[in-house]
Amino acid sequence: MARWEYLKAQAKQPTIGQLVDDAMWAIERDNSALKDVLPKEYARPALDKQRLGQLIDLVSNIKVGDEESRSKDVLGRVYEYFLARFANAEGKKGGEFYTPTCVVRLLAEMLEPFKGRVYDPC
Repeated sequence: MARWEYLKAQAKQPTIGQLVDDAMWAIERDNSALKDVLPKEYARPALDKQRLGQLIDLVSNIKVGDEESRSKDVLGRVYEYFLARFANAEGKKGGEFYTPTCVVRLLAEMLEPFKGRVYDPC
């Protein structure tokens, strides 16, 4: 129920918002370090469930592990994109802020995960 493949298979269902919320609850239940951390508001009526399903489909088709994607440094480009967005949101010019420790750890775990699973709240 809290696996990406399951959510991907259910992406076109009108109940996808509740399924995502249920997955968040299940992840928190099984990972005490994440208790009360994950968002659980995907079932709210104002959220367009069709777009949520489209987003799941879109994310499912991103290739980051194949050889071609690694040669293009997809992860590096995504990171640079978010750094630029962060800089713009903060009203600072490039280089005037630092990378938060949690982001550094996440990137290191994604590049060379030695144990467990990596959770990316983005």
